[in-house]
Amino acid sequence: MSDTAKLLSTLRDIQEPLAPATASVWIIIANIIALLFLLMLYLLHRRRTHNGWRIEALMHIKKARLYNSSQGVLALAKVLRQIILKREGAGQDLLGRAWLKHLDAHFSTTWFTTGDGQLFGEALYKPHTLESTELPHLCDKLNTLVKALPTTHVTPALNHS
Repeated sequence: MSDTAKLLSTLRDIQEPLAPATASVWIIIANIIALLFLLMLYLLHRRRTHNGWRIEALMHIKKARLYNSSQGVLALAKVLRQIILKREGAGQDLLGRAWLKHLDAHFSTTWFTTGDGQLFGEALYKPHTLESTELPHLCDKLNTLVKALPTTHVTPALNHS
């Protein structure tokens, strides 16, 4: 026999291992866990991008309860401005009665033009009216209004200091 024939005969004797009939259970479990983890991350990201502004606004409204009346009302007014800016953009420069009408249209209510929400118009710039306000009542009402707004896809940060 020649060398080539010997080599070919040795190659015939080499056997490859059989492929496993099924995959390992641990690999399947690890893949399922990884898939669930990725799904959870996606849902958290989606919640943050669609409701992040609402969560932060409610947090700032909650913080405003801790201030005295005038500082709390000013903090609430700032939250209202930032909600409108994040949801609609920086196109409007509304003041006074026009601002209150815009808030009413945005929140689908008449509380800003006919109720206690008038405080966020021209009365906001009169310090003597801010001292007599019931801050918890304003915070409760704004909580309700912010929770009732539909979700939108906006950037999550409100940039409230």
